[in-house]
Amino acid sequence: MPHTSDAVAPVLPTAPTGGRTGRDTSAHQQDAGPRRRPHLGETGRRRARAVAAVYLLVVLVAVTWPSGSDVADAKSVLGLWFLTPELKDVTLNLVMVAPLTLLATLGWPRIPWWAWALAGCGLGGAAELTQYVVPALGRRASWWNVLENGTGAWVGAVIAELAVRWAHRDRAAA
Repeated sequence: MPHTSDAVAPVLPTAPTGGRTGRDTSAHQQDAGPRRRPHLGETGRRRARAVAAVYLLVVLVAVTWPSGSDVADAKSVLGLWFLTPELKDVTLNLVMVAPLTLLATLGWPRIPWWAWALAGCGLGGAAELTQYVVPALGRRASWWNVLENGTGAWVGAVIAELAVRWAHRDRAAA
């Protein structure tokens, strides 16, 4: 009779995960069941979430700043030097929400990218609504700004989703 230290426990195969953990156990399981999108890892997600939170605070301060002339002065400094003031306004409205939806899509991979795009559209709409209903802010609300913010929200989320898909494709090829 063998000693217990000499006995070897059999290795049992593990059940396939269907890719739910973000790791494929075999090449043929890529199409089996719903998959989580590949992500940045825990540290990357935390960083994306932290930067998104700080960026959201900056956006909230910017859209509720109580002086339209201060905002106009800031836009003249922030925008690209070769753009007219009107084009700087359009450009800054386009890129105001894009980084936020990009970071949110990367930071919370279980939430669909399009949900973050819709949330960004809501944020842009809420910003303009706030500027409209609070005249003490001295800001002008504009439907064009809502459209520009929404476009930026979709662009940021789509860029993040494409980056995630590209990374997944590269991992699958490796």
